[in-house]
Amino acid sequence: MSPETIELLVSTEAMRALGVGVVFALIAAAAGYWWTQSHDVALPAAGIALVVAFLVAAPETQRPTLMAVVGIFAAAAAGLLGGDRLIQALASLPGAILVAVSLPAEVGMSLRVLVVLVIPVGGALVAEFDMRYQDRALATPLFAIATLGVFFAVPDTEHAIVLLMVAAPFVFVSWPLPLAALGPSGSFAVVALMMWVIASDAFARPLTALGASTVLAILVAEPIVARLFGPEKPSLHSNVFLVWGSQLIAVYVASRIAAPRQPFVVALIASALSLAVAGGLSFALSREEFDTGRRSPRGGG
Repeated sequence: MSPETIELLVSTEAMRALGVGVVFALIAAAAGYWWTQSHDVALPAAGIALVVAFLVAAPETQRPTLMAVVGIFAAAAAGLLGGDRLIQALASLPGAILVAVSLPAEVGMSLRVLVVLVIPVGGALVAEFDMRYQDRALATPLFAIATLGVFFAVPDTEHAIVLLMVAAPFVFVSWPLPLAALGPSGSFAVVALMMWVIASDAFARPLTALGASTVLAILVAEPIVARLFGPEKPSLHSNVFLVWGSQLIAVYVASRIAAPRQPFVVALIASALSLAVAGGLSFALSREEFDTGRRSPRGGG
């Protein structure tokens, strides 16, 4: 890690964002603790809390425009529709389009198209993962790890550093006690926010956004792997630190290997390989023979 990166991570702006993240994570944890006294799963509210924390923490000149905020929450509203993920994905399209249109003028059309494509698909897959592992609130820390990948993937980090710092404290709303999951609406909201950040910070080198959009890694790979290869029941390894470590590996591949690639064909292949790595890790983590201590219903690892 370069001295410049370390200086950025300890800057006043970063510390302010971290403080805001801590406050909102504590609020989510307290509400989650109350919720779990009468429910068997974590409170589905961490995603919305994280998005609001970002909006509060971002400096005024770096905040999403009103149109972007409306787009993020319009995408989030799709998560309120029960049932089929395809319906939710289609319902999130208007919000995704608003987010894309709201991007700064210097952001090219290719990035706007990427935003419109990733928000519905990524949001639906993250919502599926979050639902499958709501008893462990597992999506929340995996998204926080994904923001680390965004920070290292994009060439400009003025928005990415805020997202990283507000997301970091949310790791502790899922461990050691699983208190707050992203939630169906929160899943779409955090993906929409992440794509707004990626597009805003990658406009100078648009191809980096392609690899950066794969940092969700296991969050999007696991539901696909489960549908293709089974088992369909939630089955990731019971050791939460092993799952976190696997997400970190996949995020490293996405941010440091896939994201810097160009030209387009190479970037596309590298991004596909990044998702393949995440899929392979998801497949390995779901094998019962590798998990002799399969979790209890409320276990965390």
